[in-house]
Amino acid sequence: MKLDLVQKRNGVILRVDGALDHATAQKFAKTCYDLLSLDAAKIAIDLRGADFVGSASICTIVAVGKKVQARQGEYYLSLSTPAEQALEFSGFKSVFSIVDDPETVID
Repeated sequence: MKLDLVQKRNGVILRVDGALDHATAQKFAKTCYDLLSLDAAKIAIDLRGADFVGSASICTIVAVGKKVQARQGEYYLSLSTPAEQALEFSGFKSVFSIVDDPETVID
């Protein structure tokens, strides 16, 4: 798994490439929670490069989204087919704003 953090003028994009499985879940969670400390108005998790998303990472995505929304921030997800299927299966896809490209909402 590769994680790239892109800081923009009005927010932050975390790009994920590879598998979000048991072996990478802790690193993904730490990086996501570190994003919260940046106090960005907008946060996007770009999962278009994720070829697998496990349940631990779904929990992280949901928890971070709730924290961003609780502080009145904006939270977006961009999804690969496996990521979309995992969120759909878990019942959380409809909870978040899904965008094709995070660059369209964070500049």
